[in-house]
Amino acid sequence: MEWLCSRAPSASDFISASGELQPRVKKALYSELPPTQARRFEMVLRGLKMEVIGYEEGCSRQAVHASIKRAVLTLKQSQRFAKALCEAMPDSGLTPDILLEAVGDGKERQG
Repeated sequence: MEWLCSRAPSASDFISASGELQPRVKKALYSELPPTQARRFEMVLRGLKMEVIGYEEGCSRQAVHASIKRAVLTLKQSQRFAKALCEAMPDSGLTPDILLEAVGDGKERQG
């Protein structure tokens, strides 16, 4: 956990030099979310602004933002997505259970 905190991983840690998500992360993302949410979430991870995504998809920035918020709520509870993130950062020592517990603890503190 100390390694992860000191390293402060970002979305770029899961994006290859060609601009694609790591295959396991992408597979988990698209298996856990509806296609539109997965596509929009991937675009955000690749660094696109919500205004640009909305323009490309013919909708408002607010619609994209709402879609991303729903995606985050789903992914925060996804064992499969947590496992893919852990596999993308093997040196972290994190497990899916640790990630999901951390997300759960944060949720309890907020509420």
